[in-house]
Amino acid sequence: MIATTKLPFSIKVAIALFCAMATLAILCVGKAILIPLVYSTIIAILLNPFVELMTRHKFNRIVAIFIAVFCALIVILFILFLISTQVSIFVNTYPILRHKISMRGLQFVDWISANIYIKPKI
Repeated sequence: MIATTKLPFSIKVAIALFCAMATLAILCVGKAILIPLVYSTIIAILLNPFVELMTRHKFNRIVAIFIAVFCALIVILFILFLISTQVSIFVNTYPILRHKISMRGLQFVDWISANIYIKPKI
């Protein structure tokens, strides 16, 4: 039988804090490895039902994985294409938008000065 000793509360707290700090240090140092690992795990979990569906329909598992990854890549590229198109449109219309916002701001200052009788400080 193993004899257990009861540690004082202060030592338990010190051990818990040391373990928490060690865990945080490991996470900070290993973030270059852990972040891609977490993302790849999430993507694998999301693609697994699609792979299982294709294997039930008589596809080889390796071929099913290749098709799933290829389809996911096409979807990601399509989303990036849409985002880049919208960003380019926004960049082209940004000067007009900035001008309209400044004009609305001036109209707001004029409305405030007319309705509340506060003289604008320009």
